[in-house]
Amino acid sequence: FTDTATIAAKTGLEPRAVRRLLLSAREKLFAQREQRVRPGRDEKILTSWNALMIRGMARAGRLLDRTDWLDSAHRALEHLQRLHWRDGRLLATSRDGMARLDAYLDDHVYLIDAILELLQAHWDSELYAFAATLADRVLDGFEDREAGGFFFTASDHEALLHRPRPLADDALPSGNGVAIEVLQRLSQLGGDLRYQDAATRALRAAQTALQRAPYAHVGMLEGLRLWLQPPTQVVIRGDDAAGSDWREALDQGLGPYDSVYRITSDTPRLPPALAAMQAAEASTPTSTLASTLAFVCRGHACAPPADNADALKFLLSRE
Repeated sequence: FTDTATIAAKTGLEPRAVRRLLLSAREKLFAQREQRVRPGRDEKILTSWNALMIRGMARAGRLLDRTDWLDSAHRALEHLQRLHWRDGRLLATSRDGMARLDAYLDDHVYLIDAILELLQAHWDSELYAFAATLADRVLDGFEDREAGGFFFTASDHEALLHRPRPLADDALPSGNGVAIEVLQRLSQLGGDLRYQDAATRALRAAQTALQRAPYAHVGMLEGLRLWLQPPTQVVIRGDDAAGSDWREALDQGLGPYDSVYRITSDTPRLPPALAAMQAAEASTPTSTLASTLAFVCRGHACAPPADNADALKFLLSRE
């Protein structure tokens, strides 16, 4: 296909006339195509692939202020929760409203990753609890308790001739690599050290593979990077958590691996680490308590809260 201007120059026609002719040609071609049987389309809904899409839509929507993309991500997650979550178990696929097959490692960790991204756009304690439930399932059902790392199938999955523990990236990110990342992030966010310990065991189990073929294990290396250099996590608590001054400070001071969670002061059912921040607010004298506080954390250590955007900029400049 050649652009309209080139066709107009070669034929001597007006660009508007060229566009009309091209549109007419497309309509005729489409009419002929409609006389043939349409190609088949895969109608099943996969938990893992949808989780990857949810994460991408949520991140793009958050960074580009596209609420329609965020709404789409939320709708997709709600669909997976409604249809693919049954009796405390995650299912891998559905079609025509019928979900089946026990979910694999990738399904669980991709979905946790998607939830963590959505929580940065809008905090929801129930959604965090769902992510923690999925993480508990990963530890209980998928972890190799002898060597470390995570199997592709759960311990109560149907018996296989070989139970793989994939470390390398393929067409999709390594399930072990994503597991190491999300478990560290969950541990930092909620304060549950079991997740951090499991991520550490997985990295130690993969040490030889990473040394022999680092380029085949980029996902695992991403997890190792987070382990060696814990990212900055900012928790902004208060009614002005989304204010423009705070956003400007965050835009200037955060990198691609860092995270921000905005949580109002009256949010219930917080995980232990966030509840501790809430307790710190409550113990502050009312006369000195700002309406919004920002907690800057690295790993499991947090600096004293910043009560204004300039103080937040200063804290981030030191990270």
